[in-house]
Amino acid sequence: MASYQKIALFILFDSLERDLVNAIRHFAGDDINLSPAEREKAQKNLKSRSETRLDPDDPFDQLYSLDLAEKFQVLLRHKDKMDANSKAYYTSLNGHLTSSISVRNAVMHGRPLTVNEYSVGFAFAQTLLSARSRWPELARTYFQYNKSPEILVSQSIQFLDEEFYETALSNLPSPDYDDTGFLPRPKLERELKQKLLGRHPVITVLGDGGNGKTALVLKTLYGLLDSQDHQFDAILWFSAKTSMLGPKGIEQIEGAVSNALQIVEQAADFQRGPGTPMERLRDLLTDNKILLAIDNLETVTGTELEDMAADVPGQSKILFTSRVPVGGDLPVNVGEFEPAEAIA
Repeated sequence: MASYQKIALFILFDSLERDLVNAIRHFAGDDINLSPAEREKAQKNLKSRSETRLDPDDPFDQLYSLDLAEKFQVLLRHKDKMDANSKAYYTSLNGHLTSSISVRNAVMHGRPLTVNEYSVGFAFAQTLLSARSRWPELARTYFQYNKSPEILVSQSIQFLDEEFYETALSNLPSPDYDDTGFLPRPKLERELKQKLLGRHPVITVLGDGGNGKTALVLKTLYGLLDSQDHQFDAILWFSAKTSMLGPKGIEQIEGAVSNALQIVEQAADFQRGPGTPMERLRDLLTDNKILLAIDNLETVTGTELEDMAADVPGQSKILFTSRVPVGGDLPVNVGEFEPAEAIA
């Protein structure tokens, strides 16, 4: 389930974009200025959504299928029709909006957010609300959910832009930090990404329990999917985590997998055909560029995964999180939080 904060940000960004469409309509009048590329993209998006309320050939309806940055650029394209105050105001927002684009995209794509991104998103909304008359839908929505925040949990949200397509299959889970945001650890994220995109076939993220290994890996992998800066055909995630911290303390995870052969069997389901699960998994890794991520290796019984890591087929890679090294792997060491990080 999406976090309370993410639903709130989704609703705020959605309201903001509807206000932008109305502003464009107000200033453009009957002569809206869309580029051929924007029209083509908008028509494609509206047709793919099977949207019956919007006309793919109507320039005003096309605005709804453009993203936030595109809507804002269309608005600024009509500056010559604005009064001096409006022109100055909308132009002044350029920096604020640019810093919020990545937050908006993460929200609309259902991606996990960092602590900083949550702050940027809500701060941007506050900045706009200082001129409520220009953002009536945003102001109405903000007031409504501040007055009755429990309404948020009843919202059914589609966290995915229809025009957004991933280049790789993935089954990444929603991370534990989705409610609070991820505390950025840029040096470790860069190191892990560099090693994932390098030549070594086995990478292990090492560290004691509670140091943030799983959070670091998920944040990095989601970042790869967002940037599409990778060579993988699929990123497959399997966790051997058997317990989690719940409201009443440590809780056992129902149906948790802690046997290597079980993980092999689940991964092999992505490769139909004859043969044993191990043979099918090796065929999958041989025929495709797969990043196989195994979380909490130290709790796994059996040696099948370590055996495969000793001879990874094809151009695939295996990523482990573990408290102990595998041997022959390329490690990324995740230490304890620095005092300032822990406080944050």
